[in-house]
Amino acid sequence: MTQSPKYSWRPFKQADLETMNLLEEKDIVLAKNARLQELSDSEKESEFCGIAFWGEQPLYIGGYYPSEKYPFAMRVFIIPDKYVFEAPIAFYKSVKRWLKQVEQLKGAKLIYSLCMPLTRVDTWMESLGFVYAKTIPSYINGEDYAMWGKVVK
Repeated sequence: MTQSPKYSWRPFKQADLETMNLLEEKDIVLAKNARLQELSDSEKESEFCGIAFWGEQPLYIGGYYPSEKYPFAMRVFIIPDKYVFEAPIAFYKSVKRWLKQVEQLKGAKLIYSLCMPLTRVDTWMESLGFVYAKTIPSYINGEDYAMWGKVVK
């Protein structure tokens, strides 16, 4: 991925969670810590987990992996640090840049994500070109999640 003087991206390490100030997703992320590391350690082109920085400040953990049910669909996730509210343009631009890389993966026809149903998340997803698909009731810890999708052109 292209790097700018302030923007950088590297594979995720479990110690990264100690440096991040996570939002509402903190408990869920901590419960999935082993899976994040597994994706980071994977040598498959279709699996990845990394962390994006703006300068020395973590912006978000991001990753992708293929859907088990639909091999042409890539599931993406973004776990933001609270710093994204201080640097929203850097956050938006870095996610857009990262999604372009995911769109170029061999065989990817659809990118989808499951998100907490929050107004700010809805706004982010729409601005990134995703379309709301449906709500999945009681998806994690009894919470409803919104499914968003984007067709790869």
